[in-house]
This record gives sequence, C-alpha cells and structure tokens, in this order.
Amino acid sequence: MNHDADMHAISAIRAGLEAAENAADADAAAALFADDVVVMVPDFPVTEGKADCVGFLRDVMGWLSTHFVRRVDYVSAEVAVFGDMAFDRGAFAFTATPRAGGESTHVTGKYFWLLRRTVDAARWKVARLIVSRDEAGETEGAHGSANVDLVALIVEDYDPAIDFFVRVLGFDLIEDEPSTTTDGRPKRWVVVRPPGAATGLLLARADGDQQRGAVGQQFAGRVGLFLRVDDFDATHARMVDAGVTFVRPARTEPYGKVAVFLDIAGNRWDLLGPRLDGDAAI
Repeated sequence: MNHDADMHAISAIRAGLEAAENAADADAAAALFADDVVVMVPDFPVTEGKADCVGFLRDVMGWLSTHFVRRVDYVSAEVAVFGDMAFDRGAFAFTATPRAGGESTHVTGKYFWLLRRTVDAARWKVARLIVSRDEAGETEGAHGSANVDLVALIVEDYDPAIDFFVRVLGFDLIEDEPSTTTDGRPKRWVVVRPPGAATGLLLARADGDQQRGAVGQQFAGRVGLFLRVDDFDATHARMVDAGVTFVRPARTEPYGKVAVFLDIAGNRWDLLGPRLDGDAAI
C-alpha cells in the first residue's frame, strides 16, 4: 500500500466532511460513509447504517441551516493506518450565529473517526464517527462558553407529549414547526424547555420499529433525566393531582428532596428540590 496516498485520501475525507457540514449537504457526507457506518454524537441515540445516519444528518443539518449561519473546522492530531483500517482523531471548533440576530455560540470538542479501505485499495470510507464536546472550562476563553442545548426524547406522538410537558410539568413550548422525514413524510420539530433553563427537550415522534421500541426505554429503566424545582412540595402535589405516576415516595437526601416519576413515554425522572445546606442535610 502507498502510505502517502492513504494519508492524502484520509485528508480529503476530512476536508469533504467539513465542507459537507458547512454546506448542510448530507448527500455529500453520504458519499464518504461506509454502508455499515455508525454515528455517535452528544445528546442523540447511536445511529447505525448509512441510510439512517444520512437521514439523521439531513434532519440536524437542515434545522441548523434554517436557524443559524454555521461554520465547523476540523484539525487532525493523528492519523494512523493499519492495513485496511485507519483512524483519524483530532479537534473541532463550531460557530453558530442566529439568522434572526443575537450572540454566536462557540463549541469545541474532539472527534475520532474509524475508516475502512474499500475494494478499490486507493479509497477509504468512514465506518465509525464519534464526536464529543469539551466540558466547560476545558477550552481557552476565546472560544466562549457552551451548554447542552437539546436532548432528544422519543415519544409516541407530539400533542399528548406537548400536553404533558407544558400543562402538567409547566414547561414552555419553544418551537413547533412542520418538517419532513428523509423520505418526504410530514413530521414536526417540537422543542419544550423548563422556564429559564438552558437545556430543552426535542420531542421526537417514534418512526419505525426500532424507535418505537425505544419509547420509554431510552435509559434502560434507570433515571435518565433530572428536573430541579424551587418548591418541591408544591410541585410534587401539583403533579400528583395531575395524575403523574411516582414510582418511589419522596425522600430527603443530602442533595435535596427527591422523588422518581414517569413521563408520558414511561422514562424515569428525578424530581429534585433545592440543594440543602450542610446542617439541613444531617
């Protein structure tokens, strides 16, 4: 094998993925993916298979390009080739400026891509794509701050989920816009968020058997989401009156009062009160 040719081909894939993201062109990214590609990115379930991964990218890129002017840059730190397998790891910097005006968001992180040589020995495809964000304070101040913007929650349907989170839990409905699936079927982009919170929930209607099987099981039966409120007792009583199922009684822990409840999909949440002072926790 020609090592220099491999390095050049892998560099071209990096440049191609960067260009595809900046152009919001999921089809251009698809040309660089292996058929069994797996995509692992923050805040979303693992996506497997080329068709599903491209569909996922098309949805995310489409939403981002609608709301933001965006730019991502990848800088490789190491590339290594082992026969017909290779990896490229490095860092990225992402900037998104709201089209409606406002402050830009700057995010940095790390990437690791596993590549596989194709039948044509001179070509490579991305087989595994893994991305992680830097924690707050890990990057230089010039990059600004970052926060988790959305967490996807798979639900049976939009309107009952909106009713639960808005009427019962008191969340704000931030977005409810028409959209389409990758094959042209109608869907909606629905975002809810607790008042004043930085992180919202993307209510994603289950599409297909695999996603329907994940409804209520995104956290494998564990508590996976945590709602902290100023007045635990009043919130707990209001939720009980509204018919919310609590699977464990309220108790007091060093970190505050807590009770476990189920959302409309069946996922487990911790309802948390204010953190207690050291003396009060004893």
